[in-house]
Amino acid sequence: MEQMLDQLVKLRGVGGCMLVSPEGLPMASHLRTDQDEDSFAALVAELVTRSQGLAERTAIGTPQMLHVNFAAGAVAIMAAGPSYLAVIVDPNANLALLQLELKPFVEAITKRLAI
Repeated sequence: MEQMLDQLVKLRGVGGCMLVSPEGLPMASHLRTDQDEDSFAALVAELVTRSQGLAERTAIGTPQMLHVNFAAGAVAIMAAGPSYLAVIVDPNANLALLQLELKPFVEAITKRLAI
């Protein structure tokens, strides 16, 4: 799993990434050294839980991808099997292109977690 994340952070526009369990625990990570992995994972899980509540209230299905823009970048969270892949996106990244490039990673992670 670590090797996949090592390759993922080499994509243009990716500033870091983490695979998070449904319980909010870090499973694998490639974040900058100044970032607290446990806190990041817990916040990702909380955001996913809140979005699931929103999806239930609006009857639009389960969240497949969350994207939150910030002043200096973004965070994209994608379902990867029972877990979530959280990607820190650089401010100048082309998110549409990055989504296409992330798809094979999400599929490979999903497949690997199913084993």
